[in-house]
Amino acid sequence: MGKFVAGISLENRRVSCVIGEEYINSDNVTSIKIISGSSKENDVRLLNKGWPNNMSLIKQLVFAAVYDAERLAEKKLNSQDGQNVSKQGKRAKGGHKEKEDLTSDEEAISVKADSIFLSVHGSDFLLIEGRAEEDFGTSTKITREVLQDLFEKSLAPWLKQNHNTSILHILPKKFSPKDSSREMQSPLEMSFSSMTCDYIAVGASDDALNNINIAVQNSDLANIEKTFYAPVVIGEYLLSSLEKSNGVLLFDMGRLSSTMSLYKNGVLLMCKELDVGGDTLTMNIQEYLNQYQNTGHEFSFEAAESIKIERAAVHPDLAIEKGNKKTKTDNGEITDKDIIENCIALHLREVLNVFMQFYNAFIKEHKVNFKIPAIVLTGGASNIKGLQNLVKQMFGSNAVRTGISFPQGKGLDCQVKIECPEEYRKMDYLAACATLNYAYNAPSQNDIYSWNEDDSTGNPIIDFFVNLFNRSIGRILPGGSKKGKS
Repeated sequence: MGKFVAGISLENRRVSCVIGEEYINSDNVTSIKIISGSSKENDVRLLNKGWPNNMSLIKQLVFAAVYDAERLAEKKLNSQDGQNVSKQGKRAKGGHKEKEDLTSDEEAISVKADSIFLSVHGSDFLLIEGRAEEDFGTSTKITREVLQDLFEKSLAPWLKQNHNTSILHILPKKFSPKDSSREMQSPLEMSFSSMTCDYIAVGASDDALNNINIAVQNSDLANIEKTFYAPVVIGEYLLSSLEKSNGVLLFDMGRLSSTMSLYKNGVLLMCKELDVGGDTLTMNIQEYLNQYQNTGHEFSFEAAESIKIERAAVHPDLAIEKGNKKTKTDNGEITDKDIIENCIALHLREVLNVFMQFYNAFIKEHKVNFKIPAIVLTGGASNIKGLQNLVKQMFGSNAVRTGISFPQGKGLDCQVKIECPEEYRKMDYLAACATLNYAYNAPSQNDIYSWNEDDSTGNPIIDFFVNLFNRSIGRILPGGSKKGKS
């Protein structure tokens, strides 16, 4: 058996976990095969803009999701080996398995994740756009250590003013020798006498991150090795290198929030997260039905949710306005179907209009002018009939596709392949699978954040940064109003 790893996604009302097995495939390449998964939902909100809303409930759901995924993995692996798994041991409080006598001569496989990686959703995070510059004096080989020192010096003034903030990711946008127009994606292993790098750093409140970590660690799991911001890992999982190079907008429309990420020249340029999602749409449908229907009873949220799931579609040409109960279509009276489809269209237009304002403001501020050649839609709302056409109309892009994950072995531009069977290529497990993909691939390519926790430089300032970055509770970017410049 290889090493077992877990990817956990902590969302606003859901915790998902996938268990993967690390192994060397026939091409002598490291791969992660997803064996099992478990997803737990709750009506109580777990996170509020990225801050824990209910610590005990987070602990319970995280433990339940990981425990169930590990037990399912045990069952599958033992079944494959032809072993009798009718008397498997129970998991002890510390996460270990208590052995019991087995009916088989061979001991049943016990699955416990050796490494756990976490991604978190939320909007109350900081996007810090910065520039790091350094004159080395002599020709210097650019290593990861050199880049780390470069970013530490650049971020020091900002962190001094925002002392209760942790930096979680540093995402380089472009490198160039200082005072030169020549740009490159990575200067590693090259030698220069000076270096400039424009970058995006991800910051978040220490209090929010520490409380999330406490809640998860109290779930009797192995230590969380890294924690990431969910929109970053999802973008790396769904988008190809070609899409990110040419330019792409990724819309992730979830149950309680929606996110827009902009990529160009292979890097993340902008990420905006709104606290508006599928539940908001359900409430709008509920309001519309109660406004236009004369059935004598109130439609509940649950009834509106069922109607949305069964009949969701966009009706972009119908213009029913709130309060106008006498409006008719060309074919006569407004039908239930018209009301629902128009309500969905109005809701999605409002969300997309807000994102378009963010996009236009970004383009104006950064004085760049390019059309987005591709748009990718994901999240629960991405499959609504007619949404792709609505996005095409609003953003002027003909290349619009939906995405949950790429087929196995295709699309993912990475060294470690995440082999995901069809049963886990679903929206419930998207962020959990993406978390494992990011943990094994992206940090070595475009995320400079991995400091060695045990190394002390003897310099108290640098050691401060070492400890800061090694908290590694990862997430990022602002929900709107907060933005930093280093």
